Amino acid sequence: FYNMSPISWAVSKKKMDLLALLIEKGANPEMPLMSSIQSNDKTLFDLVLEKGKASPQLLGEALYVAEIQKREPMIAALKAKGAKPPGVELTEAELNAYTGKFTEQGGDASVSFVVKDGQLQFTQPGFSSKLLALGEHRFKFVQQGVTVTFVRSENGSIDKATVPGRGGLTTFVRLKEESK
Repeated sequence: FYNMSPISWAVSKKKMDLLALLIEKGANPEMPLMSSIQSNDKTLFDLVLEKGKASPQLLGEALYVAEIQKREPMIAALKAKGAKPPGVELTEAELNAYTGKFTEQGGDASVSFVVKDGQLQFTQPGFSSKLLALGEHRFKFVQQGVTVTFVRSENGSIDKATVPGRGGLTTFVRLKEESK
């Protein structure tokens, strides 16, 4: 129960009555909605769609995740609720400006960004995730609810990527040979 919100606890313990009450009383439905799609839990999904007040943005992001996970019944239900594909379209050339290897400023973690199937992807050893383009320099890990912001230097190249975390903002610096 430590470090868990009441809604995340209710989801983890499958306490549907409590979850319904929390959502009806205004709890943010984002976590249970995304969790239901990722775990393919149709009961949880239906409950959140029925009881929750999901914003158009959240419905769109849920649609994005459902499409990645190929959850056809969930895709149909989200579209029936008015979900529209989220984000903005960027060209392959625009996306390529963000590709390369970055290392954590003051740390030893490294990450890479690559373009695959027309989308920017975050990669680390053993993990990759598609990123949703929110704007020219902002992308979102929809499944994790985290936004990555790329920073241009004075000469116009993308030199940094920032990610919010529990301890504040983490900055990743592009390796010099990767600078674009």
